[in-house]
Amino acid sequence: MVQDFFDKLKGLFIRLYKSKAGSSPIFAWTIHDSIEMQDYFGITARVTASPGKDLDDFENYFMDKLFKIIPNSATLSWDDERKGNYGFLINKDSADDTKKGILKRFFNYLVKFVNNEFGIKIEFDGTKLL
Repeated sequence: MVQDFFDKLKGLFIRLYKSKAGSSPIFAWTIHDSIEMQDYFGITARVTASPGKDLDDFENYFMDKLFKIIPNSATLSWDDERKGNYGFLINKDSADDTKKGILKRFFNYLVKFVNNEFGIKIEFDGTKLL
């Protein structure tokens, strides 16, 4: 079951970074609609958007706020010192090799997070990211 959620999340990221039209709302709503996905991956997601704003304009935090992503711009950042200071990693305009490397690192962190938090091993070989 967790592997299925992981594979779905990986697919959402791949779609988001391949810049397909309409991918950011799908990304945001899929995460917001899945309490299980939020629980397993330490996701903090905004529940409602204010008038005139879409959920994909807001940050989604992963692994208990170690990483954050803004779906509309596909801007992924991380707080390596856990002090609330997020440093830029990638966005839609980053080079494909850079996106692949950062996403591989992100998913490896996610695999470790799930194993540490729940004792569940999920598989990730690091290929077929983009």
